Amino acid sequence: MIDGWQHRTMASALSLAIVVFGVVAPISLSAEVQSAPPITLPQATTVIWQNDSSHPPSGSEVNETDTLDLVRSLIELSRQSGDLRALGKAEVLLQKVPASDLDAAVLSAIIDQRKHLFDKAAATLSRVLAAQPNHPQANFTAYSLAVVQGDYQQAGEACLRLGSIGYKLIEQSCRHNLMGLKGQPQKAFDGLQRVLNNPPPHIHQERAWTQATLAELAAAIEHPDTPALYHQTLALAPEDHYSAASLADWYLQHDKAQSALAILNGRPASDRLDILRLIALRQAGSPEAESLHSRLREQFSAAGQRDSAIHLHEHARFLLDLEQQPEAALELAKKNYEIQKERADKRLLERARRAVEASQ
Repeated sequence: MIDGWQHRTMASALSLAIVVFGVVAPISLSAEVQSAPPITLPQATTVIWQNDSSHPPSGSEVNETDTLDLVRSLIELSRQSGDLRALGKAEVLLQKVPASDLDAAVLSAIIDQRKHLFDKAAATLSRVLAAQPNHPQANFTAYSLAVVQGDYQQAGEACLRLGSIGYKLIEQSCRHNLMGLKGQPQKAFDGLQRVLNNPPPHIHQERAWTQATLAELAAAIEHPDTPALYHQTLALAPEDHYSAASLADWYLQHDKAQSALAILNGRPASDRLDILRLIALRQAGSPEAESLHSRLREQFSAAGQRDSAIHLHEHARFLLDLEQQPEAALELAKKNYEIQKERADKRLLERARRAVEASQ
């Protein structure tokens, strides 16, 4: 049985934080990431970078607000596609914004979090929150960063601050998520379900975020309504690829490969989603599995040569579930857990340990 995995909380600072606390313009995704497609920004903006150009326009072509919007778009592009070049371009753009700009500093922290530079991101967020304790996106990102590092006290403090500035439903979501992470997933699920039945005033994105948290808690307790809750989440936020991945993974655990493929269909190519696609194709006995397997093997081999810490979880899972290399998977799962400590990371580490024990 293939274990479920979310990774949504870590990625939240890259997606839902921006979506909840600042609008992201639509992004055109071209071909698969692995073929290094052109980076295409929203047509509504004044800047469209193609191919490998990393030089933003000079002069007055883009003002500060436009620059930050472009940075948000690039972060979202990287989140959806896994293309780290977009983060490099975002960093170039941020150099055009004064260092004193707090919104720019938060975006810089989000980029650092995406690159797994957690200490640097935390230091930046501390500086922002010292200057502006009620900065919504800074608090949301601080919450997400603290969760991925297993610092539940810091996460709880950021959660309370979000509630104090009006994001009551987000506060409830964070509080119940932390309750689940600290060993009370059933109580957390029941409590958050009651909240959603009679929620405080909120915006659409808050509802989507909270619905996704409820679905994660349902998965953690193996609740039979888990797939229905993920479907409700995706009805609210169709581009939530993390919830889509979690739902597809649930289907794979229950030997429903065709249902998993239906969820993954049309979503961007990324290590996370492609691993699920490959598992689903194998379960379905599809001849397409072999070519995808070969491509992923090449990608992870290249990542291993770069000693990249960004995709340790995905690489470890690839080795465990698709390469039948439990010892190598355990080594990477341990390295990954040293960096990030979410439900999925702990679960993967435990599965790898069990697989090694079973092979001996």
